[in-house]
Amino acid sequence: MVRTFRNGFTLIEVVITVAIIGILLAIAVPSMTGYRKGAEREGCQDQMRTILSAIEEARLERDYDVLNTLRTAGTIDVLVSGTESASNKNRYLPEAFGCPSGGAAYSISYDEDSDTWTVTCPNAASKGHTL
Repeated sequence: MVRTFRNGFTLIEVVITVAIIGILLAIAVPSMTGYRKGAEREGCQDQMRTILSAIEEARLERDYDVLNTLRTAGTIDVLVSGTESASNKNRYLPEAFGCPSGGAAYSISYDEDSDTWTVTCPNAASKGHTL
């Protein structure tokens, strides 16, 4: 009697393996997208906190040129460029940055009644970024 040895997999084994991998991917992929959105939201909130810290630093240093320009311009460019003198260049923020989930620029507003600054992300409505 001659025995024959088969090397390899049967079609049923391959189909079952592919089906199991497909089921695992169907479970894993939706949960991974939630992590990405959460990371983008946290990154955006972190950058907004950095901008508020830069505004507070300008307030503590009583840099009224920067604060007045912020009130009228409403963008973070003045925090990056500082005032007109070269010694104040890049004084409060090292670089301009935008929202990690869309690259949109942040806007800044000032409420004189409550003496508070607000940093707004243009993607906030669609992405859920708030601070």
